[in-house]
Amino acid sequence: METIEFRRDETLYALVCRRDPRNQIEGTRFITSPNDEFQVGVIVRPAGATAPVHNHPRQSRTIHGVSEFLYVERGCIELDIFDDNWQPLGSTTLQAGDFCLLHRGGHALRFVEDSTLIEVKQGPYPGDAAAKCFPPGP
Repeated sequence: METIEFRRDETLYALVCRRDPRNQIEGTRFITSPNDEFQVGVIVRPAGATAPVHNHPRQSRTIHGVSEFLYVERGCIELDIFDDNWQPLGSTTLQAGDFCLLHRGGHALRFVEDSTLIEVKQGPYPGDAAAKCFPPGP
């Protein structure tokens, strides 16, 4: 699995993971740092493997921003990444099977093909008016 980081200095803004059937991982690999507010891992197990019944204890946490996880189920999109001051950090194309974790800053999407994205982020949802910020106008 190829990973691409979008950084400004030491700050990670986005992490893109490309599906590569020739380069499969084995076992469990978390692609995020243990200190990140939003965790993403990839788990690969053979048929017949099990995970014993379990849960995750509730914990109080302070979240400083809303991370967003995008998984491209089908299609193709172009993704632009911006820092906290709306300065461009780069662009990339995501194909079916690729995913991206947006930690902070801004982003824009262009749908190159008919596409289906799966989006995951922290809740609760504050409503449309409070959910997004846009760069200042010209």
